[in-house]
Amino acid sequence: MTTSGLVSIIIPVFNRAELIIPTLTSIAKQAYPDWECCIVDDGSTDTTPEAIAKFIDGDTRFRLFDRPSNLPKGANSCRNYGFEMSRGDFVVFFDSDDLMLVSDLQARVEAMREKDIVIARAEVVDEELNTLRTFRVEPYLDLYRTYAYTKTEMITDSVLFRRELLEGRPLFDPQIVRGQEADFFLRIFRGISLDQVSFLQEPSFLYRQHEGTKTAAAESYRKDFKASQLKIYSENLDYALAEKDQQLARYMYKQLVPILCSAAVHRDSKTFIGARKKMFQVFGKKNASWKIKLRWATTLLYITGRPSYRLERMLRNAKLNFGS
Repeated sequence: MTTSGLVSIIIPVFNRAELIIPTLTSIAKQAYPDWECCIVDDGSTDTTPEAIAKFIDGDTRFRLFDRPSNLPKGANSCRNYGFEMSRGDFVVFFDSDDLMLVSDLQARVEAMREKDIVIARAEVVDEELNTLRTFRVEPYLDLYRTYAYTKTEMITDSVLFRRELLEGRPLFDPQIVRGQEADFFLRIFRGISLDQVSFLQEPSFLYRQHEGTKTAAAESYRKDFKASQLKIYSENLDYALAEKDQQLARYMYKQLVPILCSAAVHRDSKTFIGARKKMFQVFGKKNASWKIKLRWATTLLYITGRPSYRLERMLRNAKLNFGS
């Protein structure tokens, strides 16, 4: 397997005229020379396309695309289209507001060797680029569980893929509006052993924290967000059960509990019914008493519309048997 070759950097962008230019500048300064950058605009309504076009003028390593109108709006469609347009031996999906250190690509490609994936480490910085902390790196069992249990912190920027690993596979789901990278990683990482992965110990890129990155956390309840989270954790609970991994099944179950409880409190009937149905499906006869408790607890939350951390904690800490 080659340890040199073209790296495709794929960036979705929407209304980030000021933020994306420092990102592109950091890419242009890379010590590793063999790269291309595919930028896909998601229908920006500000001056983002003009700012990008001005910056990349004359530099053929950068290519700017518009998301085709027949594709759903969103970063996931842009990433998928960017991958289709890319030509690299290696691929990294990068965000439009983060920064590569000058040695980033060089370190990743050198670490690839006979591997299929390289996990880069991030340095978290504020708007003034002051260091806040570095991402945790702790490989665990396999790549799927390393990510699922957050043993190693990763964002979309973190991962350099060998192209063959992605070709012919569903990539980013355009229907997922919250937890896009979690959905992607939890599908792609299945069956990937740690022998196939290199983990960089030194930070090679900057994960910028600014007002735009904090918006989602401050938003009120959104049904589409919760529906996306329900889909992700339901599918991964099914995977855990198929793997006969009780620890993983319990973990995925615990992720579903707050989704169910918040859906009940906000009377989001679609997510409430879907989450409860999923839990009923996996409980089986061995957990009959907990099935009853789940029914009355969540019905109470739905009727009152008031959160109960005691009830949620009771459900999260349920002693369940996920065996067949």
